[in-house]
Amino acid sequence: VIDTHLGGIYTFQILLEGGPDSLKQPDALRRLAGLTEALRQLPLVRKATGLADYVERVHREIGEPGGPPIPTDANVIAQELFVFTLSDRGRAELERIVLSDFSKTHITVKLASLSSDVVFEQVEVAELAKLSDDAVALLMRPAAANIDGPADSLLADAANQAAGDE
Repeated sequence: VIDTHLGGIYTFQILLEGGPDSLKQPDALRRLAGLTEALRQLPLVRKATGLADYVERVHREIGEPGGPPIPTDANVIAQELFVFTLSDRGRAELERIVLSDFSKTHITVKLASLSSDVVFEQVEVAELAKLSDDAVALLMRPAAANIDGPADSLLADAANQAAGDE
């Protein structure tokens, strides 16, 4: 029932930030739309909602018929969002999802109700992914200049450290 009618039981938010008015820019909104859609495609995600969804909805209702889902002009985006905020409900919805200077927003993600075993499994997968990211960062870090050959390997770092210990 929770999955079907409320979109999921576990909720988290992804915070995104930029400079003032950066989230009114068409390119930023298209990227937000792409990220939100990519999240929706994940197997455990039941619902994902963000600022781009509001911009698309408002543009569909009051924008040019048959045009792109997100306007290509930042001024049009600003005007359409202004019209949206003329109603108390629209203003409240927008205040909930984006700062008034359009520098910060979030994407709300609702996950399916999961057994604790699946939750722990996903936590382990995330921790392994983090370890993997850390290993890649180490591999890509420039090594000391006293190693001949490729300077971006963990082996070079270990060799430099061992040489320093002697």
